[in-house]
Amino acid sequence: YGLKEVDVFPWHGTLQLGHNFVGSVDFALIKDQRPPPPSRPAGNILGLAPNSHGQYPSVMAQLHRQSKVSSLTFAIHLGRPPAGSFESNGELLLGGGDEALYVKPLRFVRFTNPAELRVRLRSLQ
Repeated sequence: YGLKEVDVFPWHGTLQLGHNFVGSVDFALIKDQRPPPPSRPAGNILGLAPNSHGQYPSVMAQLHRQSKVSSLTFAIHLGRPPAGSFESNGELLLGGGDEALYVKPLRFVRFTNPAELRVRLRSLQ
C-alpha cells in the first residue's frame, strides 16, 4: 500500500462469516494512516496472515483455536462476470477451499513476497 504508518485501536467483538457468527474475536481497527487518503488508498487489512504482530493474533488463528475453521488455509475465488457485464464477484473461503470452484489438479504457487503474502498472476481463465 505504500503506507508509512498506521494507527490502530484494539477491538473485541463478534465476526460474521456468511450466516454464522463467531464471538470473542480480538482484532485491531485502523483509525489513521500516513499518508492519508486520497494520496494513498485506504489500508484494508483482513488479518489472514499466519503470523501475528504484537498483541493482535491473526483472525485465522483465532477461528482455528475456536474450531470454527478446520485449517489455517484460506482461498480466494475470483468469479467470472456474466456475459456483457463488467461486475466481478468472488468469495473468500476460510479454513480450506471448495472443489466445485476449480479444475483439478489445484496448483499451489510460491509467494513473490512471503512477508506480504503476495503472488503474481500472469492470467485468469
